[in-house]
Amino acid sequence: MNHDIVSVIVITYNNSKFIVDTLESIKQQTYKNIELIVTDDGSQDCTLSIVEEWMDRNKGCFDRNHVIGSPLNTGIPSNCNRGLKLASGAWIKFIAGDDVLLSECIEINYNEATKNTSEKIDFLYSKLEFFNSDTTIDIPRSHLLDYFNILSLDKKQKFYARNSFFLNTPSWFINKKVLSNGFDETYKLLEDQPFLLSILYEKANIKYIDQITVKYRVHNESTVQREHPSFIADIENCFLTYRSQQLKWYNIKDLLYIFDIILFIWTKKKPENKLVRLIYSRLNIAKYFKRYIETTNNNKINIRIKHVIS
Repeated sequence: MNHDIVSVIVITYNNSKFIVDTLESIKQQTYKNIELIVTDDGSQDCTLSIVEEWMDRNKGCFDRNHVIGSPLNTGIPSNCNRGLKLASGAWIKFIAGDDVLLSECIEINYNEATKNTSEKIDFLYSKLEFFNSDTTIDIPRSHLLDYFNILSLDKKQKFYARNSFFLNTPSWFINKKVLSNGFDETYKLLEDQPFLLSILYEKANIKYIDQITVKYRVHNESTVQREHPSFIADIENCFLTYRSQQLKWYNIKDLLYIFDIILFIWTKKKPENKLVRLIYSRLNIAKYFKRYIETTNNNKINIRIKHVIS
């Protein structure tokens, strides 16, 4: 018999087309001790009314259920935190209002998290299935993800600071204790990278499950969000706050990453200058390599990263 309540927090914003699929997938979970929380971030469509109607019809399906809305669009981290404040479960499962849980998602994660009482698990992630409507999309498996999975915790921290890759965020299953500080609300659209970097620095025990547990919906709205100026600003802020602290200007791999991220931010903020920025960044790489060679004691090169990006 399952004892712990798992809080499933659905994060919604203009998800009227897909939200019923998401809610039905939670209802169909084989793990039954579920608290369902839906937190809406100021949707301008009928998402909230659809959720409320669905909740009224399915009140008896969950241990507890909550619906919370916001008059304003405050951003993904803030929306996550609103749901988190209502959560009473020992484990937290976030899911976007356009994705779908496989029927055994919660059971697989909970069993893996609790099967060994001598091992304290803080965070689990697993495989995703990418889809659009009813069609499965074949996306090549990430070699970065494969490599990350086999690293020790210390090496995971460095590797993730150096490589900006998608760590299957929709699959995350998190011990509530790790979420005591919530998500960083200085970000608008980027909740996953700052959170993951922060718990890696705190030496959280992260575990990978080699099973598909979530279906991740690929559609035009999610693509547009990645081009939003707030998202670009979040990438820059995350780089300056978290990633750059782990990178060394005298390490060739770190240096290549630093200039790649600077180039990415430049071309997004000033797309008309792509060629100029590309040439300038590559010349800078050559300049810093020269200084590295000339620095016999391998001192860190002193540079103001904010000045370089702006």
